[in-house]
Amino acid sequence: MGEVNTLKTGFENRGIEKMLSYGQLCIEEGFGFRCLNQYLSDLEIMRSGAPYSSLGISSRRESGLPALIQVSGASYDIISDPYILRNERLTPGGSIALIRLEGVMNSQDDASSYGVQNMATQLRYAYANKNVDAVIIEGNSGGGEVTAMMIMVAAIKERNKPVLGFGHFVASAAYGTFAAADEIIASNEMAEFGSIGAVVTINKEFLAWYKETFESFY
Repeated sequence: MGEVNTLKTGFENRGIEKMLSYGQLCIEEGFGFRCLNQYLSDLEIMRSGAPYSSLGISSRRESGLPALIQVSGASYDIISDPYILRNERLTPGGSIALIRLEGVMNSQDDASSYGVQNMATQLRYAYANKNVDAVIIEGNSGGGEVTAMMIMVAAIKERNKPVLGFGHFVASAAYGTFAAADEIIASNEMAEFGSIGAVVTINKEFLAWYKETFESFY
């Protein structure tokens, strides 16, 4: 974390740095380090004088937009439109809403991705849209903020129609989110789920004293 704080380029993402410094995280370790390396790489590229557009951040944000699935017999079409879920007149009957849970789970939007507050809003639009029969949350995330998971779980529990989790890589806070859905489906046999639990560092002398002094009941 010290490296993040010392690498100042004038292009820092304050939301990301705040999360790294003060956030309560529930994130799969390998995924977390990959995302951190991506962030540091972005900073280095910007420091070298490369244009912001070269980072591909716009395409990252677009990949997180909600969509609508129209099923016709054995085929289907996907319509990517951030406004379609809130517009019932433009939504064909029998549609399925597609909400994408991508990358690090942040409570608020940041420079490269949408926050889960936005996803929770899209879920509620889908619930209110009478032409949407069900919701699929497509997951490709190793987790993120604990608060973000809590926001998503609360939004899923408001459902008035089926909510399914469709996962490629779903770990830690992302899996905690999926656990609130009606059903979890793996995208293929190579899909990964897990990293369920927590890691904590405790002084061994304190731990020995605690075990000797206290008895815990559940």
